[in-house]
Amino acid sequence: MKLERLNLANFRGFDQVDFPCESDVTLIAGVNGVGKSALLCAIAKCASHALLKLTQSKENALLTTTTDVKSGKESLFISAKFKTPTVDVHVDINRSLESSTEEAESLTKRRDHLRFLTRETRKGSKEEKK
Repeated sequence: MKLERLNLANFRGFDQVDFPCESDVTLIAGVNGVGKSALLCAIAKCASHALLKLTQSKENALLTTTTDVKSGKESLFISAKFKTPTVDVHVDINRSLESSTEEAESLTKRRDHLRFLTRETRKGSKEEKK
């Protein structure tokens, strides 16, 4: 199964973005904090939904969470197109905030703060000082 295209709207740090994928190799590269892991997370979530359409898997699809919705927004949208030798599969994922915007922003700030603390811990580690 090959990913042909990924569209994100209000997903984590992305406002609105369209990622077309090449047929042979697509490279994801960038400095820290630009969204490489978020992009891979979105692909994983879409692939888990696509596999349910293509196989008799009894696994549950990966779900989006309130912290996946970009801070200050009320909903997110992820769309992906996968191609197999026999069929094309389209996956659309929508999520609207069920809680208040303030609660979602609080959760997002907490998540970002914990990520920052993790980075600071690694930055000041013994390995870096050598």
